[in-house]
Amino acid sequence: MTTGVSPDTQATLLLTAPLTTTAKAPADALLKPAEFRKVQARVANSGHALGDFLGKDASPLVDAYDDLVPASRLRDLLGRGFRLAQALDQWSARSIWVIGVTDKAYPSRLRTHFGNDAPPLLYGCGNPDLLEAGGLAVVGSRDCDEETLVWTTEVGRRAARSRCQIVSGGARGVDITAMAGALDAGGTACGVLADTLYRDVLDATYRDHLQSGTLVLISPNDPRQRFFASLRMQRNKYV
Repeated sequence: MTTGVSPDTQATLLLTAPLTTTAKAPADALLKPAEFRKVQARVANSGHALGDFLGKDASPLVDAYDDLVPASRLRDLLGRGFRLAQALDQWSARSIWVIGVTDKAYPSRLRTHFGNDAPPLLYGCGNPDLLEAGGLAVVGSRDCDEETLVWTTEVGRRAARSRCQIVSGGARGVDITAMAGALDAGGTACGVLADTLYRDVLDATYRDHLQSGTLVLISPNDPRQRFFASLRMQRNKYV
């Protein structure tokens, strides 16, 4: 179906992701997190893999999950292969990659800490090796005084000098200031975004660092996800 994305992650995208390619993308009956976890658990216990839902011979397997999710709904979701290809092409044009929870590149800390509640997908841009680097988490106010920003910049610089990565929510204010302090001092940073990854990867603030391999931006939500305050609160737990 596609290259560069594992079969398990392709299936996860088809089952759970909106695959937004336009402002008026159709709304699909995506699997809710609890539904996906049930499917995922049965797949693991049955000796199958999520990627087994793909391909011409998957119909009997889909039927076997009808008690968890109606087979017709699964088929509709799995039939979005063209939409998936379009989305992957658009993401690739902006150097956005995607990894699933079963992929080797998925950050082990998230998988270990959250277990079955770990986000099934991570979209990202930049150096994926930084996802295993850990670091100092910085999450703070979007609106703060100049003194706080100066102090936050120094925190980022000291982290860089100590070879400690800054992990931040990437929001304006404290978050982005800490990242900038570290990056300008020759350090590395990981920004965990709640939304608008598709837009932010083009931001001049990030571009050079993304290209040089000192920055990675990730999001558990679709790259075109628009702003919702609740998503930004949920994002903080992954920082």
